[in-house]
Amino acid sequence: MVQLIIAIVIALSAATGGVVYAADGAAPGDLLYGLDRALEQLQLSFTDQPEAELALRLRLAEERLQEARELLQRGETEGVEELLHEYVATIRWAENALQLEVTTPSPETTQSLRLSLEGQGEQLKELQLQIEGQADIQLDLLVDQAADLQLGIERQVQVPAPPGQPEGDQPGAPVDVPPQDLPGGPPEEGEIPSPPSPSQDPGAGQGEGYGDYTTPEVPTVPPLPLPGGGG
Repeated sequence: MVQLIIAIVIALSAATGGVVYAADGAAPGDLLYGLDRALEQLQLSFTDQPEAELALRLRLAEERLQEARELLQRGETEGVEELLHEYVATIRWAENALQLEVTTPSPETTQSLRLSLEGQGEQLKELQLQIEGQADIQLDLLVDQAADLQLGIERQVQVPAPPGQPEGDQPGAPVDVPPQDLPGGPPEEGEIPSPPSPSQDPGAGQGEGYGDYTTPEVPTVPPLPLPGGGG
């Protein structure tokens, strides 16, 4: 039965490739939008790997945001709320998948997820600007909720360190600086450190003979004769 379905899909794709391509860009209310959603469900049914399913669902979530923006540009706000609710449900599903099934995605999947989430962030910013002029509090709150969820899952998807580069070598990582050795080594417990020798005197070398400085002799001055005294 599954092989028959696959054969039918391949035949339809070959015969109506242009229709399938056009349906992929359809928005709610368009003639081919139902076909677009049916093809999405078909893709999901044939995706059995958790990482691939996560990447596909996030890509489809970005399409929901694009469709919501297109409806707002047309002035049709009726289907926007439904699309945003579907987006929020997908992001919550993705959060659970990252915690339970795809706990350590491959670097390729991680990069794909981050690109998709960054695109969603840009779409949400544009949506917030569009909804500001609609005076619709419910839509405004819904977009803010979606933006908070998108930001949270974007932080959850971390970029792994490049191959061969340890975690401590990443930019901004603290660097351990070894302590500098003191002359003579540290004093033992209970030992009184001895004064520095002339060669260790901080002033040594600052002037000629400074390190070997000695107290000069004071010349002897003869006593002066007293007034009226003899000789």
